[in-house]
Amino acid sequence: MPGALHFVMDLEGQGTPIASILLMLVAPAARLVRESWLCERSTFLEATAALRVLRELIDELRAGATPTPSDPTERE
Repeated sequence: MPGALHFVMDLEGQGTPIASILLMLVAPAARLVRESWLCERSTFLEATAALRVLRELIDELRAGATPTPSDPTERE
């Protein structure tokens, strides 16, 4: 995970919006994990581990994000 986290944090540091990172990298990766699981190219353990890495990436991105008025977590 350190390599993936470093890559994603570099993108963010270069000004890539978090939404773009999620849509262009994390979502396709999650779809690949799903496809691999459904086609039985990966075990339950492998799919779960891959999804955990993706979740950790999302958590790291959210932790470093500055809330904006359009951020759903800021709505009451």
